[in-house]
Amino acid sequence: MSRPYPTVNLSIMWKGEHAMYWDDAVIFGLVTVAMMFVFMGGFVTFIIQDQKRKGKQ
Repeated sequence: MSRPYPTVNLSIMWKGEHAMYWDDAVIFGLVTVAMMFVFMGGFVTFIIQDQKRKGKQ
């Protein structure tokens, strides 16, 4: 099957004939999920720090 866009052909998992190929959608999906985790981690850290500051007042 020909794709109209270039793909990244990084095979990272070889088990016989089965290889896992990382194309653009997989890479962008993992980056998106990682950015959501970073955002939520920062948000939770902000809430915890804010609660600590308000508790001292």
